[in-house]
Amino acid sequence: MATKIAEKRGHWGHLFQRFEDTKDAQEGVSEKTIEIYENTWKFFSSAFDEDHDPFQAPPTSQKDKEKRIFDRLQAVIVARKRSTKPASATTINIYSRVMNTYLRWLKEEENELQYLWQLKKQIVDRGDTREIFKEDEITKIRLYKPTSFNQKRAHTIGMMMLDNGMRIDEALSIRTEHVKFREDLIWIEHGKGRKARHVEISPVLKPILHRYMDKVMPPTAKFIFGTKTGTQLSQRNALRDIGVVLRKAKVRGLSWHSFRHTYATGFLLRGGRIEKLQKLLGHSRIETTQIYLHMVENYFTQNAGDFSSLRPL
Repeated sequence: MATKIAEKRGHWGHLFQRFEDTKDAQEGVSEKTIEIYENTWKFFSSAFDEDHDPFQAPPTSQKDKEKRIFDRLQAVIVARKRSTKPASATTINIYSRVMNTYLRWLKEEENELQYLWQLKKQIVDRGDTREIFKEDEITKIRLYKPTSFNQKRAHTIGMMMLDNGMRIDEALSIRTEHVKFREDLIWIEHGKGRKARHVEISPVLKPILHRYMDKVMPPTAKFIFGTKTGTQLSQRNALRDIGVVLRKAKVRGLSWHSFRHTYATGFLLRGGRIEKLQKLLGHSRIETTQIYLHMVENYFTQNAGDFSSLRPL
């Protein structure tokens, strides 16, 4: 179901709506991104209250007027962190990133602001390293022998994500014609932001994926990891199936995104360039990819055995 676009009141609300429309037109953002934009405005809208608009106040410097809005944005964050149902640091970071993009757009595209204001990233208490599989966990996943169709399907998806870092929704949308064994490539037709790209099939993954497609996948299937009836598998059911695999393999029940995190961190640990990783992961901005540099730093400051992917370091 399409995300409902709420009416945004006032000068700043109308500008935010135009910001959303511009991003959608230029980048073809997904429904999920539009939903995040809408939630960002709900989160921060009180900071742009027209009744307290500093631009309608008695004359003062432009910088002071802009700073009042920025201070109110920060006040919203503080209030939400201290509320009876506080927003998590991860949630605040997501909405702050969108707001920072909006502020930059106001300055560079609309000339509404003269100064560039940026909200700081919140510290995530749980730590990024917990989202990465440990070396012994990777070994257990690799050696586990799934028994049912659902388990074999989920296990192969996990191996593929560890091999090339694709997103779970990208994996579930792969059709049979997208896999090119001769070129060792998989075509991602509908990546995030509607951007297509290729990912490589390593010599480690190749026999695993080929065996699954030859022996397990229904011969009439349209999707590589689809259902037995030929329809596309939902993320909820895929998460259910990998949960069974991880539990039986005696591995922590982490999310699908942990497979992607593990791949990205392992890529940098093996000496891969972050610019190359950005393209492989399908990130539009290098800043998004740079979070994995922090994870690599944790690897060297903690226990080197806490990180791995399909190929040992």
